[in-house]
Amino acid sequence: MHHWRVGVLPWRASKFKSVVFQEALRFAAATHSFRSLSAAEMLGGREGDWSDGGDGRQEVAYFLDEARQVGVITLDAAERRNAFTRRMAKQWRALVDDIEADLRRPLSKTKPRALVIRGKGLSFCAGGHLGMLRDIAKNEDVSENGRVLTELYSSFLSIRRLGVPLVGALHGHCVGGGAGIAMGCCDVRVADRGTLLRFNFVKDLGIHPGMGTTRLLPELVGQSAAMQLLFQLRSREETLALLESLGVVRVVGGDNGGDGGRAAFEAAMEVAAGLARANPAAMRSLLQTTRASPQKMQALEKVLEEEGREQARTFASPECSFQKENAKL
Repeated sequence: MHHWRVGVLPWRASKFKSVVFQEALRFAAATHSFRSLSAAEMLGGREGDWSDGGDGRQEVAYFLDEARQVGVITLDAAERRNAFTRRMAKQWRALVDDIEADLRRPLSKTKPRALVIRGKGLSFCAGGHLGMLRDIAKNEDVSENGRVLTELYSSFLSIRRLGVPLVGALHGHCVGGGAGIAMGCCDVRVADRGTLLRFNFVKDLGIHPGMGTTRLLPELVGQSAAMQLLFQLRSREETLALLESLGVVRVVGGDNGGDGGRAAFEAAMEVAAGLARANPAAMRSLLQTTRASPQKMQALEKVLEEEGREQARTFASPECSFQKENAKL
C-alpha cells in the first residue's frame, strides 16, 4: 500500500495534505480508439478561458508517492486533451518553483527523488489551446506576441533546472507544443503504443516551431532526423517508430495501444522508482552537467527568445493557418 501526498495549486496557500490517492492508477477508461482529429480538436478547439486565469481553476495537479519518493505532475484539462493555456503554464511554473524550494530543504519529507509527467484523460497534450493561438494571431503587436510566446515556453521548460530525473508517460495525442513538452521536459519517455506524436508547427499550422524544439529535438535525434520530423515527412505512426528506434521513447502496451495511458503511466512509475533509488547527490550532479546548470538554462532561454520572435512573425504572415478565413483547423 502506497502512501500518497497530494498537493494542488496554490501550493503556497496550503501545504500538502496527506490523503489516499485513490485514482492514481485508474487512468481513464480501459480502452480507447484514437481517430484522426482535426487541428482544432488537437489544439483544444472548445471555447474557454485560456488567459492567465483568475477563477481558481487548477489545470496542473501534483501528488507524491512517499514510499517510492516519486512525484507525479498531471496536466489536468482532459476536456480539451490537455491543450495548454497561459493559465496552465503559470501554474506549472509555480509548481516547479515549489518543488525546487522543497528540494533545497535538507530535512524536507516531501521532496521527490524523481518526477513523472503525464496527461489526464485521452491524451498527453494536444499542443496550444486553439483560442489562445487565435488571439495571438489577431494581435498586431508582434513584439508583444513574441514576449508572450517566449514566457509560455520558458514556463514549461523551467522544469529542466530541477536536479531530479524527469520521466514522461505519453499517450493519445502528443502534438505540436505537446510533443515539445515530451521532448524538452523529460529525460526519459515511455509511450503507449497508440500514441500519435507529431511536430505539426510548420506544415499544418504555418508557424515557426516553439517549446525549444529547434534546439532540443536535434540534440535528441540528430539534425537529419529532426528535420524529417519538423518537415512532417513521416506519418504519426512512423514518427513514434523512429523515436523508438533511436532510443528516445520506450513503447509499451498492446498492439493497438489505446488503454488510456495506463500502461505507459505504470511503466513510467517503475522507471522513476528505479531512478529514485540512486544516490541523489550523484543524480543531481549528473543532471547539472547535462541540462540543469545555470549556463545551460541561460543558453536555452536565448533559444526560446529567438523562437518566440520567429513564431510571432509567422503568426502574422498571411499564409499562417490562423490568418486564413476558411482554413480548417
